[in-house]
Amino acid sequence: MFSVLKKAIGLTSATDAEPSTALVSESVNHRLQGQAKMHEKYPQVRSLAVNLMISPPDYETEPTLNGRSFGPDSLAFFEFRCKNVECTQGGFDITETVSDSIAKGERSINGRRVCHGMHGRSPRAHNTIRCNYELNFRININYVEN
Repeated sequence: MFSVLKKAIGLTSATDAEPSTALVSESVNHRLQGQAKMHEKYPQVRSLAVNLMISPPDYETEPTLNGRSFGPDSLAFFEFRCKNVECTQGGFDITETVSDSIAKGERSINGRRVCHGMHGRSPRAHNTIRCNYELNFRININYVEN
């Protein structure tokens, strides 16, 4: 199950990855193992769908479009990797938005995040720059009927 989730958020296994990706993958594995399932964390939610559009800051290439569906047995994990192949320590976390929206009983939410990862020779080099890829998302929540 974790390999499916790692693929969904854009990570490969440690055996076929670069060392830096392998370390990220191990970190994600650790976080995934600590996540509750949707029905445990949000018992009032029947299903949740997230539509993602990730664009480079210069808009020179087509945006990446993805969708994720979360049912009762899905892990409540709402972090998505940046699509910039040169980005390190970046990505998008919409966990707080999801939690706040569910707490308020909202059914549809639109939002935007900017990746604060870096790209260049190394994270400590003087010529590194902010990634600034942009995530635009829409969350649709279906609640259990009372």
